[in-house]
Amino acid sequence: MSATTERFISGGHTITADVFAPVSAGRHPAVLILHGTFGLLPPFGADIISFGQFLEAKGIVAVIPHYFERTNTAAGPPGPTMLEELPAWRTACADALQFVRVHSAINAGRLGMIGFSLGGNLALELAMNPPSGVTLKAIVDFFGPTIAPPVHGNRAALPPVLIHHGADDAIVPIENSLRLVQELRAAGRTQGLGYEFITYPGQGHGFVGPALVASRASTVDFLSGIL
Repeated sequence: MSATTERFISGGHTITADVFAPVSAGRHPAVLILHGTFGLLPPFGADIISFGQFLEAKGIVAVIPHYFERTNTAAGPPGPTMLEELPAWRTACADALQFVRVHSAINAGRLGMIGFSLGGNLALELAMNPPSGVTLKAIVDFFGPTIAPPVHGNRAALPPVLIHHGADDAIVPIENSLRLVQELRAAGRTQGLGYEFITYPGQGHGFVGPALVASRASTVDFLSGIL
């Protein structure tokens, strides 16, 4: 299963989108997948792409926007201009949601998001502050920073959230997800009712081996059950 390359416009820039679409006719649920600072480069790119492939196999369209094209930023370790570029990336991802909403293969009423690292920050904020006409049914956050940079918005406005975090993450410490869980509880959510939080002992920033397999399976099950 391989993606087709499509494009949309954001702020006058052409943004590439990798679209994994089931072959069956009609409109399908869809998930926007947001990469982190390394984009689709090693060591994370192949794993992120595998989520799109698994969703496609479940009858769900997966779309990966190359949102760094909005600022012509090279993927890699976070650079000194990241915080300055973050608003433009957020806008590009909002435009990606609009692209998904009107796509001929997609049911606009059945949309979700997955965000990895920086992408988790973007997905959470967009779920609380969606672009016009977009309603998100589910969010999956993989070790996204919520403290620095902060995530702005009303936690009560979030749809059901699945949170994954490695206990030994030295790049985005697990305290970021623990803070998010505290905020969700303060907003009236309980584990299993509004959010799920899964920790992975011995895992760092990005999962390997059985942890990767388990996180992918639980993510696809979570999204399939809601969308």
